[in-house]
Amino acid sequence: MDPKDIYQPQIPRQDRYAARAHRAERWAGWVKLALAATVLAAIWQDKALAPPVHDQMQRVAGLAASTLDRSDTVQAYLSMATTSLPSTTDGDIDPVSKLVRDLRQ
Repeated sequence: MDPKDIYQPQIPRQDRYAARAHRAERWAGWVKLALAATVLAAIWQDKALAPPVHDQMQRVAGLAASTLDRSDTVQAYLSMATTSLPSTTDGDIDPVSKLVRDLRQ
């Protein structure tokens, strides 16, 4: 057996470093997105963390709700979703159904 068949040629060090840096940058982008989503979720839950950001989020949520109200496609989807969602046995509305109902009002 020829040794060239057994051993793969070495990848130059700079290429390995560049590939590692590219993978790290890609992961860093997803981590930043997850961190931002987590911070915004925390601010949404507790206004004391950042009152100006919370107030702006409330305004954006109101704009999104009004935009959803004007869209016929979204309204058709929401009406389909509310009729297909299962209800709980004790008569309470589950959180997803409550959110959909609140968005429709």
